[in-house]
Amino acid sequence: GGLLSAYALSGDKVFLSKATLLGQNLLLAFNTVSGLPASVINPGVGPSKTAFVNPFNGNKCRYGDPTTLAEVGSLQLEMQYLSHATGDPRFAQQADKAMQKIIEIAGAEQLGRKSRNARKATAQTSVNRLFATDVHPRESRFTSDRVSMGSGGA
Repeated sequence: GGLLSAYALSGDKVFLSKATLLGQNLLLAFNTVSGLPASVINPGVGPSKTAFVNPFNGNKCRYGDPTTLAEVGSLQLEMQYLSHATGDPRFAQQADKAMQKIIEIAGAEQLGRKSRNARKATAQTSVNRLFATDVHPRESRFTSDRVSMGSGGA
């Protein structure tokens, strides 16, 4: 987001170039069974399929660990604007697919079906609840009923 903001404010193409490179690497995160972005990727190979320790916080991370709803949602603005600025629709398309999947999961769970076996919810499906904070990109389901007013807040 910062690179795109710098580009929008300055018009300097170097920021757009770097944002495009980062966006291309982030597209790898969407290479999951559900199309929801993995929270951990290795830009060289895509979603990391082996466990590793995050050097910043010491947490052990694994491929397919739940991702936060905030991670899925916050990519919307950046990916939409990156598509607009570059003329490359892939960024917006991946972000749109992920948001549609969240709505599908929420609609299926609201209708009392198991989300991984549910038929696709339509755009007309009314989702009358807050979404849970964590969603599983491999299993296409919310991992709990916990909601918060922030990314991982209490």
